Amino acid sequence: MSQLDVKEALMDMGYSNITEDSKNYRMKPIYRDSSSNTVLSVRKDTGFFIDFSKNISGSFAELVKLSLGFENEKDAKQWVNKKNIRTRCSAIILKGKNSIQKKIIYIKMFTTNKKFKKLKIFFNPWGR
Repeated sequence: MSQLDVKEALMDMGYSNITEDSKNYRMKPIYRDSSSNTVLSVRKDTGFFIDFSKNISGSFAELVKLSLGFENEKDAKQWVNKKNIRTRCSAIILKGKNSIQKKIIYIKMFTTNKKFKKLKIFFNPWGR
């Protein structure tokens, strides 16, 4: 089976009228009513999505769960694997004692060894 990119996977789910810029696909969500054709943004490389109107975001598997009405994310991940959809990152898990002060992100990259790479990100939410 050939590998699908994010846009082909979106079309397989039923999305249409997909516009794009250099990093994102924009469209109307199919999991809820919307009058805006660009309120849903999906990253081309990772599949990470943001619904600007409802202020929700998540992984590509979470978007599949919402869009196709799966009861859990495990079923959505199985759909992604069955379609052979590849994004730059397959899993992102956020952890930290204080989510405002520190987040540790584990990213499973599609490499031959498929090991987790650990990145520590420190940020100041007030921009100082």
